[in-house]
Amino acid sequence: MPKILIVDDEAGVRITLKRFLEICGYEVQSASSGLEALRIVHALGPSLALVVLDLTSPGATGEELFAAVRKLQPDLPVCILSGSYAPAAVFRMMNAPRCLCLNKPCAYGTILQRLQDLLAQHPRK
Repeated sequence: MPKILIVDDEAGVRITLKRFLEICGYEVQSASSGLEALRIVHALGPSLALVVLDLTSPGATGEELFAAVRKLQPDLPVCILSGSYAPAAVFRMMNAPRCLCLNKPCAYGTILQRLQDLLAQHPRK
């Protein structure tokens, strides 16, 4: 099953989404900060299929983290899942290839369907 990394500073969101995706059959890692997320992205390398990240996290903005992830793995699909409103940043990221933006709160069924679509459209080799 594909490996997914969830990056969110809110423990409740991170833990609940992790458990939900694991129940759905995904292998899930989580990080509460940008630095921790980058370590995981680097460690997992091409076995990582998708990153789900919040726009706000300790150590880096969502846009900074997005750029750093893409520098490490340019073809890695990314889903921005955030309740923060930063229209310029969201617009720049959502127009990037292999990127999906969803607003919190979002139903888990919707998140699952959109992540499955993103993974199907951009499978990792």
